[in-house]
Amino acid sequence: EANNAEATEIRVMRVASAARSAGAQGSGGTIQGRRPTERPRVTLHVLSVGVGTFQRSELNLANPVNDARSLARLMGTATPPVYDAANIVLLTDADATADKILGALHSIAEKALPDDLVLIFLAGHGQQVDGRYYFAPVDFGMKDEVLFRRALAGGNGGGASALDELFRREGLGQDRMLPAIQSIQAARVAMILDTCFSASIATQDAVLRRDLNTTVTNTLGHAAGRFVLSSSTALALDSAGAAADLPRDADGHGLFTSFMLRALGGEADFDKVGRIDIYKLATFTKRAVERATAEMRQPQQPAFFFAGSQFFDLRAVPVKP
Repeated sequence: EANNAEATEIRVMRVASAARSAGAQGSGGTIQGRRPTERPRVTLHVLSVGVGTFQRSELNLANPVNDARSLARLMGTATPPVYDAANIVLLTDADATADKILGALHSIAEKALPDDLVLIFLAGHGQQVDGRYYFAPVDFGMKDEVLFRRALAGGNGGGASALDELFRREGLGQDRMLPAIQSIQAARVAMILDTCFSASIATQDAVLRRDLNTTVTNTLGHAAGRFVLSSSTALALDSAGAAADLPRDADGHGLFTSFMLRALGGEADFDKVGRIDIYKLATFTKRAVERATAEMRQPQQPAFFFAGSQFFDLRAVPVKP
C-alpha cells in the first residue's frame, strides 16, 4: 500500500484524575485520593507499527500498514472497566524508523503507570539472528549496497550469512528495544509480532518454521518478561513479487492479524463473560490460523509465550447471546 505515511497519536480521552499523575502512589501501595474500594483508572498505551512501503521497493509488503492502522483504530475506543482511556501511537512506512520506534517505546515507559495496559504491535519484515529478534525499519537495506544485493540473492536459497549480517547492521534488534520495554512500570504488557521471516532462514519446511518461530517467541518473551504472540509466515526477502502469494482476508489483512482482530473484537469470548484476555487472544488466533492454512503451501503455526501466570484482560466486549 503506497501512501503518505504519518505518525499519528490518538488520545481517546484524557485522564482527569489527579490520582493518576506521577508520584501519586502512596507508601501503603494505594493511590492517594482514592478510596480503597474504588477501581483505578486504567490507560491503554499502544504502539502500532506497520512497514509495507520500504525505501527498498524489493522489500514491499501488502498488508502491514492496513494491519497496524486497523489495530490502532480498534483499540482506540476505551472499553471500561478494562481500560478507561487509550493513548495510541501509530507509525507507518516513512515514519517507522528505528529512532521513532525506540522513541515511542521510551515514551510509553515514561507515561505508563503500574495499573495501565501496554500493547506493542510490529508488522513487516522480521528475522532471527544469533537467537535474537530483529525488525526491519523503513530504511532497512539502504546503508550498504553490496551487502544488500548479496542478502537479496541469498534470500531465495543458499547461505544466510549476508542476510544475517544485514539484520545485525541495519535491523532494529531486541537488544535495543528491550531496555525501554523492561523499564515499563505496567505489569500488563503484550507484544504481538506479525513479521515475515525470510525464506533463507525460515524455509518452506513447516516444522522448521514452527520451531524457529517458537524459539524467537520464547527468547523474546523470556528476555522481556512479557507476553508475546508471534506469527510464523515465511517469505522471500525480495518480497515485492511474492507478496501476492500470502493469504489475505476480504479487508486486506494477513490471516494472522485478521484472526487477531476478530479475537479482540469479541469472537474469542468463548465463555461469554464480556472480556478478551491474553489467553483467549493467543489460543483463538493460533487455532484459527492453523485451521485456515492447514492445506496451504505455507501452513502457519503462531506461537505464544506467557510471562508468569497472570492472564490479564485486553478488552471488554459485548456479550453475545
